[in-house]
Amino acid sequence: MDRLDADTIRALARRHGFEWTDDEIAALRPLAEASLALLARLRAVDLGAADPAVQFRMF
Repeated sequence: MDRLDADTIRALARRHGFEWTDDEIAALRPLAEASLALLARLRAVDLGAADPAVQFRMF
């Protein structure tokens, strides 16, 4: 996974209405990278033909 740079985080934040300082971005960057790494691990799990764990029923 590529590292997130400050400009990417800043652009995403602005798109969602946030104006973060450089210090705030620096503090959030490791957390965002860890979250992306966890998502990548989840995507790599082979579920095969497993059925979904959630079922929706109409009463």
